[in-house]
Amino acid sequence: MDSSHYHEVIDQLFARCPDLCGFSVQEKLRDDAPADEADPELVVTAIGISPRINAEQYGEIFEQIATTLAELLDERPESSAYLRGRTFARSVH
Repeated sequence: MDSSHYHEVIDQLFARCPDLCGFSVQEKLRDDAPADEADPELVVTAIGISPRINAEQYGEIFEQIATTLAELLDERPESSAYLRGRTFARSVH
């Protein structure tokens, strides 16, 4: 799997959201999920934003993350395996 496309998509997300420092993607824990579920649901966790912003701005950034990941998963369903368990952080040069 070529990860350069994923890096490009995530870099574009950080460019669109200058206050976003990072976020994690985890598998959603569900009691009713079969143990052999092939494509578990993913959730965005641990969103880091600086400087502090209001709830509306936070919601807008969360929507940007969710939309970006949903588009990536629609385009490349195998992305689930790449995204699961990863933390993405802004690169500072």
